[in-house]
Amino acid sequence: MSTRDAITISSQNQLSQSPQELTPDTEKAASPSNIIPGSDIPDGGLRAWLCVIGAWSVMSATFGYSNSFGVFQSYYITKYPEVSASDISWVGSVLLFFQFNFGAFTGPLYDKGYFYYMMYSGTIF
Repeated sequence: MSTRDAITISSQNQLSQSPQELTPDTEKAASPSNIIPGSDIPDGGLRAWLCVIGAWSVMSATFGYSNSFGVFQSYYITKYPEVSASDISWVGSVLLFFQFNFGAFTGPLYDKGYFYYMMYSGTIF
């Protein structure tokens, strides 16, 4: 008997066992009837909702300004007619470049636990 045949026979024996015959080592997960969806998710309460509101405020402010730059651009074109629209659009392009590309540096710092240092420096500057 080859190793392949032995594996096939072994796997067929395991498949033929009923759920009552499985040992706890074989079946480690709890049965689906005992688990209520979402019951293992902790409720953060007020602190969690304050975090959601804070994150929404930050995202609204940063992406709102970036996405509405076209309104500012039309204002700058009328205010400064001697400057071309292409030159004014560079301001918005550079803004978006810094907004997205600083994530490559700040993301790993945040993951390493330097959140407070970044928050202090962002607040001051």
